[in-house]
Amino acid sequence: MLCSALLSAQTKWDTVKTAAQNVVTALRIDYSGKVLSVHDGDTLRVRDDKGYTHKIRLAYIDAPELQQAGGFAARDALRGKVQGKRVDVVYFGKDQYQREIAKIVLNKEDINAWLIENGWAWHYKSIAKREQNDWDYAVYQRIQTQAQAARAGLWQSNQAVPPWQFRHRQP
Repeated sequence: MLCSALLSAQTKWDTVKTAAQNVVTALRIDYSGKVLSVHDGDTLRVRDDKGYTHKIRLAYIDAPELQQAGGFAARDALRGKVQGKRVDVVYFGKDQYQREIAKIVLNKEDINAWLIENGWAWHYKSIAKREQNDWDYAVYQRIQTQAQAARAGLWQSNQAVPPWQFRHRQP
């Protein structure tokens, strides 16, 4: 009975992920380019096809700071996934540091969501609930819940501290 329920839940989740990938496919792509470097778990640089370099802050997620537990692991996970690869960029605007806020897509996979799904970032709900579309918000919430339940990445520790709390505690 339990196995049947788990299989049913997994099948439903696979359906949601497939639908999410179809939404990513239908997104407008603002530009494409090669990932030059990964600074931390939610910031990277991309050189576009015209030769311009863009510093990008991944939208609607927050990865640990390098100075906090899990920071280097989150950076290394993102680096291993995208460094040197060609990605598509969906641009949403700029932040207070003049970084582009964007979704990164690698082979039709939402990398921002991938970081949450693998436990390397939090869904940044305080910003997302104001700015993220309803579909992506629901998907990001669902995958974070599943990552927590699976104790993936950062969720292996019971003391995982969200980056916004960590930053607030710093002098």
